[in-house]
This record gives sequence, C-alpha cells and structure tokens, in this order.
Amino acid sequence: QFWWTWRHQLTALADAGFRAVAMDLRGVGGSDRTPRGYDPAGLALDITGVVRSLGEPDAALVGHDLGGYLAWTAAAMRPKLVRRLAVSSMPHPRRW
Repeated sequence: QFWWTWRHQLTALADAGFRAVAMDLRGVGGSDRTPRGYDPAGLALDITGVVRSLGEPDAALVGHDLGGYLAWTAAAMRPKLVRRLAVSSMPHPRRW
C-alpha cells in the first residue's frame, strides 16, 4: 500500500479542518529505494521525521497492517511526538 490508498480519508479529514498527510514508506510507491533502512526502527524514524519536517510538534498517527506496526514502533520510540494512535489490522506488538 502507498499514500494513494488513503486518498478518500485525506480529503474527508482536510474537509473537516485537519491537516492530513499520507506518506509512502521507504522503497514503496514514489519514495526512494535505499540500500538499507528497512528495519522497523528505521522505518519508524522515517515516519517521525516526516512529522518533524512538517513543523508539527506532534501528530495523530493512523496505520494499517505493516503501517500499523510501524506506527506502534514510532509511538514507542518517540512518545512525545505521537499524540494519538489508531491502528487497524495489526495487534499490539506485545500480543504476538
């Protein structure tokens, strides 16, 4: 999945007054394909890096499947940066 999967949600959230952003994970969709950095910690840091690059102090993250796991990871690694977390189709990592 890549950002396009979220296009309808992005529009609805923007119409409701939220700043909504969807990103392609490293190596997916239009993002760069780097030789390294595909481990969960590296990908989670990519997510928090996007939040910071947008100039936001924190964000509500939404993730589905692998993106959900990475959202959990980002929240664990940078708890002050993740204000809220919504995950679908991925249990909490401690439930594995």
